[in-house]
Amino acid sequence: MSITRRFRKSENTAGEESTRALRQFARWKLGHRKLFTVGGRLGATFAIVLGVVLEQWRWGVGLVHFGYDAQFALRDLSRPDDVVLVYLDDVSYANLNQDPADRWDRSIHAKLVDRMTRAGAKAVVFDIIFDVADDGSADGRERDRLFAESIARNGKVVLAGEIAFGLDIDQVIMPCELFLTNSAGWGASQFFPDEDSKIRKHIWFIGDNQLGRYPSLAWKTAESLGAVLPDESTAEVGRQWINYYTGPLDLPSISYYRVLDEEGAPDEFFRDKIVMIGGRQNTGLMNAGKDTFGTVFSAFAGSKQVGDDEELEPVLSPGTEIHATCILNLLRRDWITRLPNRLELFLVVVVGLIAGLGLSAFKPLGSLIGAVLGLVVVVGGDWWLFRHQQMWFAWPIPAIQVFVAWCWAQGVNAVRSHLESEILEHTLGFHMPRSRARQWRLHANLLKPYGEKMEVSFLFTDIAGFTTIADRTAPPELFENLNRYFEEMVPCIHATDGTVLKFIGDAIFAIWNAPEPQADHAARALRAALHMRDRLEKLVASNQQSAFATRIGVHMGNAYVGNCGSRERFEYTAIGNDVNIASRLEGLNKYFGTSIIASVDLLARTNDEFVVRPLGDIRPKGSDRVIGVAEILAARVDLPVMPDWVGPFVDGIREFQKSNWDAAVECFHRTLALNPGDQAAEYYLTTIKQYRIRPDNPEWAGEIEMDEK
Repeated sequence: MSITRRFRKSENTAGEESTRALRQFARWKLGHRKLFTVGGRLGATFAIVLGVVLEQWRWGVGLVHFGYDAQFALRDLSRPDDVVLVYLDDVSYANLNQDPADRWDRSIHAKLVDRMTRAGAKAVVFDIIFDVADDGSADGRERDRLFAESIARNGKVVLAGEIAFGLDIDQVIMPCELFLTNSAGWGASQFFPDEDSKIRKHIWFIGDNQLGRYPSLAWKTAESLGAVLPDESTAEVGRQWINYYTGPLDLPSISYYRVLDEEGAPDEFFRDKIVMIGGRQNTGLMNAGKDTFGTVFSAFAGSKQVGDDEELEPVLSPGTEIHATCILNLLRRDWITRLPNRLELFLVVVVGLIAGLGLSAFKPLGSLIGAVLGLVVVVGGDWWLFRHQQMWFAWPIPAIQVFVAWCWAQGVNAVRSHLESEILEHTLGFHMPRSRARQWRLHANLLKPYGEKMEVSFLFTDIAGFTTIADRTAPPELFENLNRYFEEMVPCIHATDGTVLKFIGDAIFAIWNAPEPQADHAARALRAALHMRDRLEKLVASNQQSAFATRIGVHMGNAYVGNCGSRERFEYTAIGNDVNIASRLEGLNKYFGTSIIASVDLLARTNDEFVVRPLGDIRPKGSDRVIGVAEILAARVDLPVMPDWVGPFVDGIREFQKSNWDAAVECFHRTLALNPGDQAAEYYLTTIKQYRIRPDNPEWAGEIEMDEK
């Protein structure tokens, strides 16, 4: 049973019940540290178990892969210039008259190797398996001989093979002896994609104890070039990851047929470069899916249209491009190494322990700051390792631990805050309305005297002729009518999230943009004013309300907002010169015969949402400020067409401000002809009579100087 329910069941007096609540609150304050301790231990345990499970079980594989891929999405890419890819693509098949369903004429390969020999290529690597000699005809044998001789002349040709793992038997598919004899060796060319079909890890050696261990194509190429290679005994599978330099299809490349045309590809393009030859086509023996793979960039590179097929496929990398990247990793010794498994487990335990215990020890803001700092340390540490040490760890796992520990801390804080709030709200409820107690609970700064400068929209209302009404109405009836009036008016303010500060006799003082900020506070205040006017008109028309005519003034400006008074008694209010101006605007209605008057400053912040009639400029009594004011006619959606009498009235104001009295009089008379009884026009006509006979004032700028408040 909750604390509040236990209080409500008590038969003690209100004072005794309040005392009991305060004592319970004090006991809770003394005991909440224990809740933090238990909650922190549970949070740490949960975070550690979660991290270990994600690290060791297959549930976390996707997070591991994401952590690796995300590094490349943020890094600065560089396009290597020490490798060239020669693609057997569709256009080469067409230009060289090769059958997509058959092997290539090997004499063409001989020409390409000889071209690379003349150009001074550093190495020639074929990502094509030449496992069978062409013994079918004399022409076939001659083509093979030419290819073999070109390999021998070059001396730096590396060939591809494959380790085929079958259901019944495994076998080694090597290049045929004719080509292998004078080559620089061969390496296994297959890849082993992850579960999402992407290539991420280096595989230096392939095979087993029965078949033997064979080097990969990348390893053999680097070895033939004299690279300093890792110790084979420490080349742990799964700890070395590919360091991709650039996105799919971004390495320097050229179509096979163009290589045979020296004008289309100068020798400088190949000199001192590793030249790799492989397939990239949509048809034939190497059709889509056989030699293309996803990489770390596949998720970020978008998609492309493949051939005439309208279906979009992810951008994939040809196997030749991935082999070239692996070769460069070995030559540059800049592959990415994942932290050892034991070290990652230690990191997971430490992060879970610190996050679980630490975040639960703070209140919500401190917990949030701690969680953000924790994430910065985890992600930033991994990024530093990746960028400067070519190392990485599965950072999403400790990042999730920090997030889960933070969520757990929020739960601990929520339990504490809920219990504290229940006691506090219930105790305050003995001394004030429950709604006000709830507001004070949500805004802790409302519980002490304070004030802060804020931009606020103000609304003042007043009942026209209330003094006369009060003299002629019996107090009980007046009290009842006034209460009904407030019952109808206040919800109009609350509907736009306004705050009613006080009732001053028959007047209402309300503000917007405090205590909670509201970007559209000016428009909210005017909407409330229109709701109040329209609501009262409907009630009067249906005889549900006494004939109260409400005048409303709306203004916007700076004020000090907060609790004003002593520590024993204070009220939430707004104080400032702009507050007084809002009150003066309400009083202008009786001169202009209007219901709602707003300042031009406030209207400028409402995005033309309302239909208004400018009333000119006024200088309030006792003030040096000149305020532009306007009558609020309606919301624009309710009055899409401006009334025809507004135009002549605005022209009259313009002539009035220029001291063109006769022209102004004519305009206001036209206004009265179109809108008989318009009190604003009549007020200006009366004012013009006074201003005609007064002495000229060179400082007068067209405003009406108010003699009364």
